[in-house]
Amino acid sequence: MLRSMIAHLRGTIAKGAPGEVSVDVQGVGYKVLVPINVWDELVEGAHTTLWTSAYVREDRFDLFGFADAAMRTLFERFIALDGVGPRMGLELCSVPKNLLFQAIAQEDS
Repeated sequence: MLRSMIAHLRGTIAKGAPGEVSVDVQGVGYKVLVPINVWDELVEGAHTTLWTSAYVREDRFDLFGFADAAMRTLFERFIALDGVGPRMGLELCSVPKNLLFQAIAQEDS
């Protein structure tokens, strides 16, 4: 995975399908995939900052957005694991932190 040159986006939110938003940054709309819990909290038309991670392959360029830099870092660590792609990483980021930490502590996949 290439490190993203787009660290964050600050702009107006337009919600799409669950888990997908458009962030309008001075007239340019960026499609950003977000964890469902972040999507639920975003307000249509609000001015918001999303911390982003880019997923680049020869046939795709996707932006993933998070409410804070710590969650973005967790996502990047998830997708660095064998067998965990960006969609699974995004789903894991939706798991409540206490359940996630408990599963890690108990080594419960």
